[in-house]
Amino acid sequence: MLSENEWAFDLLYSVAFVIMDKKWVDKNASYMEFNDVLKSTRAQLEEELLLDDVFKIEDMPSYRLLH
Repeated sequence: MLSENEWAFDLLYSVAFVIMDKKWVDKNASYMEFNDVLKSTRAQLEEELLLDDVFKIEDMPSYRLLH
């Protein structure tokens, strides 16, 4: 997936950052909850990347958060 699009890493980073920000705000997290939010973000990214219909970053459900 990352080798097919020269911007794929940048897109994935952006999606990850937006997911993390949304989780942080939704949870009203403090600095002490950073690891929990990070783990939750990673789990969501892994789940989305393993979906059968995700062939590129733009197919991820969370990609729409960028727009």
